[in-house]
Amino acid sequence: ARRAASAGRRMAPVTNSELLTVVKSLAQDFQHLPAQQCRQQAVELLERCVEREPDVPPEGCKVLLSFVLSVASPRCTGQQRPLQWTCLELLAFAGRSAKANDEPAATVELHNFFFKLAKKEAKSQPMWKPQVLVVMLQHILRWMQASNLAKVDPSFKFDAATALMEALYAEMGRAGARWTPRWRHKAAHSLRRVLRASPPLLEHAMAWAKKSEDPAPLLVNALSAEAAADGAPEPHRAVLL
Repeated sequence: ARRAASAGRRMAPVTNSELLTVVKSLAQDFQHLPAQQCRQQAVELLERCVEREPDVPPEGCKVLLSFVLSVASPRCTGQQRPLQWTCLELLAFAGRSAKANDEPAATVELHNFFFKLAKKEAKSQPMWKPQVLVVMLQHILRWMQASNLAKVDPSFKFDAATALMEALYAEMGRAGARWTPRWRHKAAHSLRRVLRASPPLLEHAMAWAKKSEDPAPLLVNALSAEAAADGAPEPHRAVLL
């Protein structure tokens, strides 16, 4: 956005209705655009968003989340790292809007929407590919941080979040052993950051690994590193032993 301003082409802040129209229109054509044009269109959408305060209503947040997870995310592989950065910033904008919402019930609904949508995409996208799994974990982490999930209203029960993580654990068990050491490290590191950001998810991961007959090595790697970290709760160490 700063680069746009310095070039003398600052755009007017997008209204809520304009945001819905722009994102829906972009979603229809995005899959058919060349890679460079995809990134350009996503950057322009981000510029329009950051020109305004992060106070998009829940309906607008849902449209943004659907665009990132269902439309743009499948193209964030290979040489599309710049597009991935833009997607993370769009998620952060939606997350800050959710955090700024004055209605706890609406914020809880947004969290449930995000995790249910992410689970749907986890089942439809090839999560056995390390590039795809790492992108999904990065999206989850960015949403959790930007929306301040750690201080979510107590009415949020984490059921949708744990269901998403269980779907990802199953995919990790399918293909993690065939990945290169570099991708195994990136995936385990990304998973560890997600679990560290949410104590309920860490507790659930420990319980899931304990009852699983053959837990995914990536999950064991992440849990071991987190349990061995300074200040880790003693019960976590006991479960791993």
